[in-house]
Amino acid sequence: MRAPHLLLFAPVIVSLSLVAIPVAAQRLTDNRIILSPLADAHERLAAQVLSEEVSKRTHIAWPISSEVANTNSLHVIVTTKSHLAGILAAGHLAMPHVPMTAKPEGFSIRVLGKDKRFVVIAGNDARGVLFGVGYFLRHLDMKPQAVSLENLFDTDQEPEYSVRGHQLGYRPKNNTYDGWNVQAFDQYIRDLILFGTNTIELIPPHSDDAAMSPLFPEPPMEMMVKLSALINHYGISCSIWFPAMEKDYSDPAQLERSIHEWSSVFSSLPQVDAIFVPGGDPGHTAPKVLFHFLERVGVELHKYHPHAEMWVSPQAFSEEWLTQFYSLLRDRPSWLTGVVYGSEMRPTPAEFRAQVPSFIPIRFYPDIAHTASSEQPVPNWDPAFALTEGREPINPRPVDEGLIFHSDLKTSIGFVTYSEGVNDDINKFLWSGWGWDSKQTADDILAQYIRLFLAPALPDELLAPIHGLEENWRGSARNNPSIEPSLAAFQVLASKYPGLKTNWRFQQLLYRAYYDTYVQHRLRSESSAQEEAIQILRSAYPSNTNENIAAAEAAIETPPQCSVSNLCQQIQKLADDLFTSIHMQLTVTRHHASSVDRGANADSVDEPITDRLWILGKLKNAEVISGADRTAAIKEILDTVAPTSTLYDDVGQPGHQAHILPQPPALDSPVLNERIYSGVIKSLQSDQVLPISKRTYLGSLYDAPMKMKYHTLKKSTNYLFHVTYAKDITDLKLTVNHIPVKGTCHVSSDGCLEMTYSIPANLTSLGELEFEWRLPEGRGGHGRALQITTTELVEDPQ
Repeated sequence: MRAPHLLLFAPVIVSLSLVAIPVAAQRLTDNRIILSPLADAHERLAAQVLSEEVSKRTHIAWPISSEVANTNSLHVIVTTKSHLAGILAAGHLAMPHVPMTAKPEGFSIRVLGKDKRFVVIAGNDARGVLFGVGYFLRHLDMKPQAVSLENLFDTDQEPEYSVRGHQLGYRPKNNTYDGWNVQAFDQYIRDLILFGTNTIELIPPHSDDAAMSPLFPEPPMEMMVKLSALINHYGISCSIWFPAMEKDYSDPAQLERSIHEWSSVFSSLPQVDAIFVPGGDPGHTAPKVLFHFLERVGVELHKYHPHAEMWVSPQAFSEEWLTQFYSLLRDRPSWLTGVVYGSEMRPTPAEFRAQVPSFIPIRFYPDIAHTASSEQPVPNWDPAFALTEGREPINPRPVDEGLIFHSDLKTSIGFVTYSEGVNDDINKFLWSGWGWDSKQTADDILAQYIRLFLAPALPDELLAPIHGLEENWRGSARNNPSIEPSLAAFQVLASKYPGLKTNWRFQQLLYRAYYDTYVQHRLRSESSAQEEAIQILRSAYPSNTNENIAAAEAAIETPPQCSVSNLCQQIQKLADDLFTSIHMQLTVTRHHASSVDRGANADSVDEPITDRLWILGKLKNAEVISGADRTAAIKEILDTVAPTSTLYDDVGQPGHQAHILPQPPALDSPVLNERIYSGVIKSLQSDQVLPISKRTYLGSLYDAPMKMKYHTLKKSTNYLFHVTYAKDITDLKLTVNHIPVKGTCHVSSDGCLEMTYSIPANLTSLGELEFEWRLPEGRGGHGRALQITTTELVEDPQ
């Protein structure tokens, strides 16, 4: 099935009751855009963009002319600085002072005339003209039949970072782009350009993905050619993310096949300004072999695109391969432009810059799409959200993304973000804004985003609810006071401005607000029921009868039912609305998402977030057994769900990590931790039910040790240390007070996930124990190997 050829970005004009402050006393129809007779194609395109974007929001097209009219209307002069003097002379206007030699892509804006009816947008070059138009549009207040320039002032602007880009991959894996036609890409790329984006990165048909999507309106190679031409049309840079995925590039036959395949792509594209080849994720080729392959690739690339750059990353490299990589860089490969810092990297950004020769530039490849199992997961994310919303939800993160940007970008020339759809839409515009001027606050950029894409009157009303969505994910989902007020604020806006309901960007925000609220309601209801069931079992323990077992079952019997929840019905309706308006794929069946974990979280709204199902299963078993067996079954429930020992840690649950060193930041802290993180086990076998404590874990990346410390223990006492792991790790080493210890494995079908370590009395002579886990140094891959779900320290009864 192919997606219908719809214009997915049809403009939505929100009807607002505003008092506009017009810049001239004439009707809007008298306003015009002035171009130099010498204007080139890109200057004319900038004027066209301005005219079209104003028309979408005001319902009036500003005509484009090369002559200044003898009226009191607004004249917007769109030009490069080299043509400015001629235009002003023709209109008998004095030449304002503007810097005539400045950084590429910069621009100046001046408001001229006693009545301020002339606005000059003068670019340092063709791109500068387009970015100047974007700045102008972001500072206009536009509504039907009215425009206000009250937010516009004289300014000279130039970009802080030379690369400001986003990856828009037309492939089945992502959650939106595979349903887009060329017109949809055109509008989205234009939107990004208006905020200073100067690079769009494409993905070739052969990547770590399926060959076809049921939503493709066109075959992938045909679309790639059209998108390259579209990027060329806007005069910005076209980059290609091109993974080297074959098993053996040292095989001459494979080498030639790959060179031919890559060359075919290069020859088909009208514009390629750069290619970026990740060393891993995907791919796994030793540095020497990879560099030899890329040298050959460079020859083919430059046949068709002589000035194209070549970038490579050491993602997923082991320490041994990293050492080889750095050595090869010092040899100054002639084909190499620079290196990329991306996900699955062993060194920190600062460590990487220290090792990469100073003459080689670094570009960043930040993952702004994912919230878990990723480069920068949401810190201390409540498992109730992680299990339901998944790793690719709608995720505006103005505070977190600001911390990431300002801590990581210092050593680079810029970035191209990793994106899998529009779930990260706000994050893209934040990064573009900071890439232009990192001194802008998140609220500065968000206000422009709201003014341009939602409605000019809304920045003051929408800023707090958008921040509220990020605050919803801080701390306990059950007790977070931000969640319900956030939804209420969006509901008020939807009622006050009905036109917002068909604006896909507002639909996304409203969807998230409903989703967070539904999860909180579920968590509160199910947790209270679970606590009641546990109280029933504990009060009768160890003499639990069929009657109190039945009472405990009754307390937690009612499952979550999306069909009877208005909140959940709103989630499903908005999921359908978003598919219609933007082809966002929030379900697998209705919207053809590639998988639930690829953003289709409307399918996982009722994912277990408490131990309800696990307890029910155990109680059903307890009903048919008696005596010591029944007592043991009830004890397992109590010890698992509501342990009373102060030496038990559900370390995968944020806030339950009392013995972890160093102590994690406060639950509501936005501080990002690079090496210790919380995660969840999302995928289970179809018939598998686990308690939540076995589905959450605390992990460390690469060689980072994990430590726990216990104080005020009984001195000179034997202890047993029970540890449950999320995955089997055969080469794990544990020390206690710096002494290696070996554990006894409780083998299960999933491997050695439960271990018991005997701690002799001589190690507790001071009443303290410090545990430290380490993995062998130097490993590569994604680095997420050590994952601990629960620990418990008990006195050895022997």
